[in-house]
Amino acid sequence: MASGFFNISVSGLNTAQMGLLTTGHNIANASTEGYNRQYIVQSNNAPVLTGSGFLGTGSNVLTVRRVYNEVLANQVRTAETNVAELDNYSNQISQIDNLLADSTAGVSPTLQEFFSAISDLASTPSSIPARQAMLSSAQSLAARFQAVDQQLTSMRNGVNTEIMTEVTTINSMVQQVAEINQRIIIAQAAGPSQPANDLYDQRDQLINDLSKEINITVQVESDGSYNMFFGTGQPLVVGTQTYQLKAQASAEDLTQIEVGLVSPNGQTISLPESLVSGGSLGGLLQFRSETLDQAQNSLGRVAMAIASTVNEQHRLGQDLQGLPGGGFFKDIQPSVLGAPTNNGYARVTASMIESDYRLEWDGTQFNLTRLADNTKTSYQSMPITVDGIAIDVTGGSFAGTATNPDTFLIKPSAAPQDRVMALNNNPGSAIVTSSGSNLQTQNTSDYRLEMVGANQLMLLRLSDGESWTGVGATEQLALDDLMKQAAPQGFDLSATGAMSVGDSFLIRPTRYAARDLELAIADPRSIAAAMAVRTSAASTNGGTGAISNGAVVSNNTALAAPFTVRYEASSNSLIGFPVGSRVMVGTQAFDISGPDTRVPFTATVSYSIAGKAFSISGSPNNGDVFVIDTRDSGSATPNTISSLLGLPTASNTATPLATGNAMLTGSIVLPGSITTAAGGVAFRIAVDGTDSVSVSLPASTTYTPAALAAALQAAINAATPASPNPADVAVTINATGQLQVTSGLAGGVTALAASEPTVTSAAVLEPALVTQSTSLPVKNVSLIYRQADSVAGLPARLEGFPAGSRVTLTRPDGTVEEFLMDPTDGSANDYVDFVANGTLEFNGVSFKVTGAPVEGDRFMVGPNPSGVGDARNLLAIASLQTANTMGEGTATFQASYTQMVSEVGNKAREISVTLEAQQNLVTQWTDAMQSASGVNLDEEAANLLRYQQAYQAAAKMMTVASTLFDDILAIAR
Repeated sequence: MASGFFNISVSGLNTAQMGLLTTGHNIANASTEGYNRQYIVQSNNAPVLTGSGFLGTGSNVLTVRRVYNEVLANQVRTAETNVAELDNYSNQISQIDNLLADSTAGVSPTLQEFFSAISDLASTPSSIPARQAMLSSAQSLAARFQAVDQQLTSMRNGVNTEIMTEVTTINSMVQQVAEINQRIIIAQAAGPSQPANDLYDQRDQLINDLSKEINITVQVESDGSYNMFFGTGQPLVVGTQTYQLKAQASAEDLTQIEVGLVSPNGQTISLPESLVSGGSLGGLLQFRSETLDQAQNSLGRVAMAIASTVNEQHRLGQDLQGLPGGGFFKDIQPSVLGAPTNNGYARVTASMIESDYRLEWDGTQFNLTRLADNTKTSYQSMPITVDGIAIDVTGGSFAGTATNPDTFLIKPSAAPQDRVMALNNNPGSAIVTSSGSNLQTQNTSDYRLEMVGANQLMLLRLSDGESWTGVGATEQLALDDLMKQAAPQGFDLSATGAMSVGDSFLIRPTRYAARDLELAIADPRSIAAAMAVRTSAASTNGGTGAISNGAVVSNNTALAAPFTVRYEASSNSLIGFPVGSRVMVGTQAFDISGPDTRVPFTATVSYSIAGKAFSISGSPNNGDVFVIDTRDSGSATPNTISSLLGLPTASNTATPLATGNAMLTGSIVLPGSITTAAGGVAFRIAVDGTDSVSVSLPASTTYTPAALAAALQAAINAATPASPNPADVAVTINATGQLQVTSGLAGGVTALAASEPTVTSAAVLEPALVTQSTSLPVKNVSLIYRQADSVAGLPARLEGFPAGSRVTLTRPDGTVEEFLMDPTDGSANDYVDFVANGTLEFNGVSFKVTGAPVEGDRFMVGPNPSGVGDARNLLAIASLQTANTMGEGTATFQASYTQMVSEVGNKAREISVTLEAQQNLVTQWTDAMQSASGVNLDEEAANLLRYQQAYQAAAKMMTVASTLFDDILAIAR
């Protein structure tokens, strides 16, 4: 009995002792971070069966458990992950917010100062100090853009450094978790039913700390170990095996640090930023992609818009020395970075072209001319994308809605309602639509171009993940299709060389524009304050007509109609160049002041005028007339049979058919039937430098293309001398309906030429190198008002526009009409209807004539040689401050910058509010978890007393047991 009594007391003593130890452990770790309260699980010992029933044998402690609520722990972990992400994001974005909104350090003050300096100079345009002040303000503006961009770049470098630090921290924690996993596995193996509570707490605390760096998920294994994952299931810890993160330079941009995952075998896989979310690391990456990239791109977009629009207007002006204005700022173009891993050798370039366009339907195809450089391209179908601009024609089939010669002027930079102007004399009903200019449609995203298959390209917009795919028979056709699918994005792409599948290119349209904003001029005299033209009314005018101050809208407008030059033997010169033009003869300039201005003739020397050039080989005879056909693309070409027949043509550029062959024209597309003019068709043709011969066709005869070719062949055979043999000249119609006249003799591309029948000599007109493209008048052009003549059926009109020019009349009601000054068409209608207050434009000059002129009144449009006091171009530049040049034609420079500042500020406030809410959630969930798992010292003090009393009682039992045992021994003695 005594031994049983003793055993019970010992068990009670042990149980109380373990309770005291556990309570003491709780009290000692009350302030230990991550510690979860422990308690003993007590059970009675197995009873002993006696005659009187089962007698108890005391108690024992089955295990020591910790109070751990996994649901609450996960809630706390998730909330803390969000808080860490938002806190890091908030700290970073507040720096940008403070920078951009700073009234002294931001861009807004210097932008205002720049335009104020322009306005100040406009009041005294000849003042050198005022010009220097404008340059200084422009330099300050560029420096401010550069400074803000540099600070953003410094923040980007700081983010790179922090990413590397975060990755190091995460890897260290991952390794520690794996080590504790190993210790837990060993501990659990030693006592399978006894949890290693303190190791669990240490691991859970590590995981809590790790969740503040990156969002993770945890999976519990049967052996007590944890598996940890992030993203969409990418592993960090699997049992005791670890996967390390790696901070590495981006394969596309070596200046940007990205996160990769290193497997146990050492292979590194680059991770999309979307997989690395939550925690401080996720906050850094999200801040960089959502705010830093957008802010730097937005800043660059404003800088690029300022540089582009100011440059465009400045180039239309005239500086203090009378020279044409150049770029005010250095030109800026988008950045394209090819990945170092690319296997192909393609070079991709992005461009931002700001131009107006002219779209013409010739009955067979659409011909589009980019007016900035007069590049002409033909299209058989719509819609099309040119230079990043989307153009479409609506209304059904082309044949039903577009009628030759429907013409549309497309101005992408204008307001949406003014982008397309159809001429009021268009016979068709086609409706043309156009997207905004590159500046207007430009956004703040970066892009990735990737070849995803053979002749299959994908463009991904990184800001929102939208993508487009282009396919084609060749790489270039695939790129063309891609830009058509994606347009408009604010840029155009072109590629040279060949790509390989998997090659990628990072496109950053505006990222570096603020950094690259620099002045292009240093001399204050180079500021183009004046307009390059001026207008005046003759002092002898008898009417009330007045001409407005002229404005320059372009300085390289192409000649639009043919003109003729006549050789005068007595002066050995050419006569008939357009009035007001400048002709470069080799390196010597001749300004044409009137229709009889003589330009010296030199055989084979280049004559260049307004983007066209020609030379005449051989010796012309007195009175020989040469037609300079300006309707062709590129440089001037030889006179062609198509022009002499009066056929519309898209491109008459001479092209060799094969080695040793020469071709008069390569792309005269003939209509179904051709009727010669009433006067018949006659021209002279020279083959490979031989004497020209006269070829004629009967008047008013209708031919099919094949019949026309046969008639021309017969006429040429009859007219061509025995040498060269007529068989050497062949007239054919190819498979696409193009008329071709070829020479089989060896010779250059231009060895075959045609000209007007008045050319009786062996002189041959040939194309030459263009050296002069200025279209603005360098001598006065005198416009004469003629009153209406009802007998002749002539309206009130203006005469005297230069030959070869296209005159656009925009009536006060907005309708547009065009007039070609074509002296070769046999008519005398080279005039423009007079409409009071209508806007006239020719050769890049725009003006209005108002009032009521009378017969013979003259209005002059010419150069501005004494424009030192002229500030019209400055005023045009100053007007850009309030022009809606951005945001699809709805935002100014200042509005766009303010929008950027507002977006950053709103995002900063959004993050701040969300952070506060998440911090409250952390507090709530932490309190809930502490209530369940935390150490309550009052409760532990009560437990301490309880276990102390139990211990004392058990000790008393041992005393009783000892006394009884002594009594038994005494009885035995």
